[in-house]
Amino acid sequence: MSVSEFLRDKKCEFCGADARTVLFGRILCESDDCIEKARLNHVCMGKMLKESDKSR
Repeated sequence: MSVSEFLRDKKCEFCGADARTVLFGRILCESDDCIEKARLNHVCMGKMLKESDKSR
């Protein structure tokens, strides 16, 4: 499955426009505002690790 096929029926997670790309783990349109929102709301995997996992 190509990226364009994957995005065919998807909508931007922030504004609801037709999705064109996937960035920062979010399905997005190409709006600079939505891309900035995705960047600001991005969750770093390091923040999700438990304290016991970080010491490895």
